[in-house]
This record gives sequence, structure tokens and C-alpha cells, in this order.
Amino acid sequence: MRKAICAALLGATVLLAGACTPSSSTAFSVDGKVTTNNELDSWAAACAQAFDKTSSEMQTIVLGFLVNAQVAERIQAETGISFSDAERENLLRQSDTGRAMLRNPLCKEVGYGVAEYALLIDRMRITEFNAAQRRIAVVVNPRYGYWDSSSALVTGEGSLSGQAGDR
Repeated sequence: MRKAICAALLGATVLLAGACTPSSSTAFSVDGKVTTNNELDSWAAACAQAFDKTSSEMQTIVLGFLVNAQVAERIQAETGISFSDAERENLLRQSDTGRAMLRNPLCKEVGYGVAEYALLIDRMRITEFNAAQRRIAVVVNPRYGYWDSSSALVTGEGSLSGQAGDR
């Protein structure tokens, strides 16, 4: 009986560790919703065109934008708050960065997510928004850095030597 319990605990530990560690093809996950490296590469390439940069220069920036967008999506699902395309575009038109994002259809999708994140912060009390954001599990592939929920940024140098959730 004791061996069976030990085996079950070991099996559960292995399953939990596997659930928390992104596969090599995963760029990041938000509450279990996975975005692959290939998807990140496509969005980074689109935004690189919009900003006249290289894809590699845009990769970590776009990863942060995409994480924020998915965090916003989760908070919107929880709160029922939604925004129109006109609201998103109006916000994006107010900055050079936003206007650049609007120039490329795929980068525009990323921009809409960034706009939703900013609009949610504006619409909700900051304490409510921060509490909602902390309830969302974000795991970043260590090659890109790690997710810092206190600043809502992917930070640090990428490394394949460790877990890249909140540190």
C-alpha cells in the first residue's frame, strides 16, 4: 500500500511538472491557452514590417503585447466588459506605436489586444484589475525571459536553464 501511495504521488508530481513547463514549441500560455513559437514568429514578422524592424528585434516586444492581449481577453470573459473596434482604433490612433500597428492587418490584431488591455485598466479600478490579472496563470518559454506579473512585462534575458513563470 505504501509503495502504491508513493508511486501515485510521484506520478502526480511528474504530471504537475509537465503541466507547468512549456514545450519547446510553446512561446507562452495564458491560463492554459498556448501560443506557439510559429504563431509568435508570424505576429513578430508582421509587426516588424509595421515598425521597420527585424523580426528578432520585435519578438520579445510582441510576446509581451500578446500576453497582455490574452490577459485582457481572460479579464473580459470574467467581467463581461467589451470594447468596439472603434474604441480600440481610437486608442491606437493616439500614439505613433498604435498608428504603426494599424498599418499591418496581422499587427493590427496585436494592437487590438494591447488596446483592450489599456482600455480595461482605464475602465476598471486599478485594484480590481490587478487582482484579476494576478488570478491568471502566465507561463513563458524560458528562451524569451520570464513573466513579471507586477509589471505585466516579459523581462530578463532568455535562457533555457529554468522555468519562466513569475520569479
